[in-house]
Amino acid sequence: MGKFTFLGKFTKKLYSCFIALVLMVPLSTFAQRTQIQNTPTAISAIDLNDLEGKYFTGGSLNFGLSSSGMVDADDPSTTGTGFGVAAYVGRFATNNLAYGVNLGYNFESLKNNPGTDLETVSTDNILDIGLFGRVYSNPCGSMVNGYIEGGVELGFGNQTFTNSNGDEVKDNIGTFRAGLVPGIVIYPTDQIMLELRYGFLGYSSRAVTYEDPFTGDEVTDYNRWGGFDFDAKTITICFMYILPYPSWGDKMNGSFDGFGNF
Repeated sequence: MGKFTFLGKFTKKLYSCFIALVLMVPLSTFAQRTQIQNTPTAISAIDLNDLEGKYFTGGSLNFGLSSSGMVDADDPSTTGTGFGVAAYVGRFATNNLAYGVNLGYNFESLKNNPGTDLETVSTDNILDIGLFGRVYSNPCGSMVNGYIEGGVELGFGNQTFTNSNGDEVKDNIGTFRAGLVPGIVIYPTDQIMLELRYGFLGYSSRAVTYEDPFTGDEVTDYNRWGGFDFDAKTITICFMYILPYPSWGDKMNGSFDGFGNF
């Protein structure tokens, strides 16, 4: 997805809302358990030293808006909307290492000269698949993990360009990304992981293939980038679920009584 720029205040509010939401869940769980058992108990039964071999699955969401133009201009010259969703399946190789695969979809729409007779629209639709590995740490107590995720993603899709006359041209897009993403995990229960990811360090490229209108030859334009990216569009909220058994192998070997009795 392209660059999306938010005001700093909006980013801070997003962080505050997420942290408040995350904290409400474990506090509610604590209150319920304390009322039932009438004894002090931990907020969650998660054992971070008993994750090895367990699988997890879940999804993520990010969303962004952008606008640009001349300073003090009444209307922006470019506006944009974008979002991304992804599904994950992973496994803890050890209590501190995990790996897995992800499949995602990204959408972006950019309008130039919006609301005028010269308005043009560029819309991207991209599917991507990736491999990831995570290294976890435990810097904030038994209920919080930090992690660094390294990953590689390949994307395929198309770009539709609509000119001011309403004529459409569709081109092919290929993307590549490899790098590191930091994140933090909070465990409201022993099977749920709520994650907040922000930032990117690495390399990405984007190739658009189209037919030259003058020669008819196939042409590919590249956009390559490398470095740190702390734009607000890199904020991603994830919900993960730890499957309540160590592995499919143990499940099939009869280590458990059935899918309803773990």
